[in-house]
Amino acid sequence: MSADSDAENARGIAVKFWNHFHCKAWDQAKQLLTEDFEAYWPQSREKIVGRDNFIELNRIYSGDHKIEVQNVRSEYDRW
Repeated sequence: MSADSDAENARGIAVKFWNHFHCKAWDQAKQLLTEDFEAYWPQSREKIVGRDNFIELNRIYSGDHKIEVQNVRSEYDRW
């Protein structure tokens, strides 16, 4: 698989993930995260460990997600 197709696949997953968030399809979004997923929120210096915790936090405090993926970057095995 080429780097371009890897990037396009990663972008497709990111777009699908945020579309699930927009629709509040939490269970479908969770399936796109690894079990050891970690989220860092630099503005509050919070770290959410585990996909279940991240999804549950968003399920409870869902807000109104309107996200457009404009760019996907990769470094080693991180997208």
